Amino acid sequence: MKKRYISVILIIGIILYMLIPITNVLGADDNENNFIEVNKTELTKNDILELSIELDKIKFEDFTFELVSDTNIEDIIIEDDVLEEVEKQKNEINIQINKLETNLSEIKLNYVIPEDVNIGDKINLVAKIINNNDIEEKEELNIQITIIEQIDEPENNSEDEKLQNENPVTTEKEEEKSNSNANIPNLQNTEKTNVIEKTGTQQNNMSNTSREVITYNGSDNNYLSDLYINGYTLNREFQKDNTTYFLTVENDVDSIDVIANKEDENATVNIYGNENLKQGNNKILIYVTAENGNVRTYRIYVTKNA
Repeated sequence: MKKRYISVILIIGIILYMLIPITNVLGADDNENNFIEVNKTELTKNDILELSIELDKIKFEDFTFELVSDTNIEDIIIEDDVLEEVEKQKNEINIQINKLETNLSEIKLNYVIPEDVNIGDKINLVAKIINNNDIEEKEELNIQITIIEQIDEPENNSEDEKLQNENPVTTEKEEEKSNSNANIPNLQNTEKTNVIEKTGTQQNNMSNTSREVITYNGSDNNYLSDLYINGYTLNREFQKDNTTYFLTVENDVDSIDVIANKEDENATVNIYGNENLKQGNNKILIYVTAENGNVRTYRIYVTKNA
């Protein structure tokens, strides 16, 4: 009787296991069987969430990829324009994919963190793979993204900043400013002298002279006042605190004209990567150096269609 009872329990357990859909939670430690990968699960408000759908890890040939969120994801950028059947709503995206009709091994999605989120907020995403030949067959992953406070990168310590020493793009006004610096007095040596007058019996004697040294290190303003591309529209309206933007161009575009206006006339602007665009992903870097030497980096990710 006891053996029969155990057998019944085992059979029930197997049936329940077969009925429950496959569900995983995607965190910092990605499982090799996960069909979608994220670049990181903690992002600042200026970061980009990069999602990669790994087609090789999906067992279905003809399926629907569904992404649902509690945050607006309608502005997600899908890098592969070969995908024609894409439906976007405020909190949901559906993509029809047939692995036999595409030679892609992965599909990349880029998500700009919405401006209305706050530090400490969590963005929940549910990614589903649904077999179009049998809608009961599906796989599901839960992704949770935490918004963290931005930590300024140390100066002169990143690969991006290495480019600053290679062929900078400098405007004529900046060259004029550099040439005119020789005529500007050295404010670090400016001295303010306070003289204390001491009165004697019949005359005034000068004594107790004190000196106050005033040091000026320059403005720390390294913001842009405007950023745009001639003939194109960036994915979001420019705001000086938002340092990351996206743009898509056709395959016959080799270079783009980046207009980056500085907020402080004493700052300098250098632009890299806007020429010799290659097919696929390109990164344009705009360095704004304040008068005191502090550097802020703006980035434009450009996708050149195949």
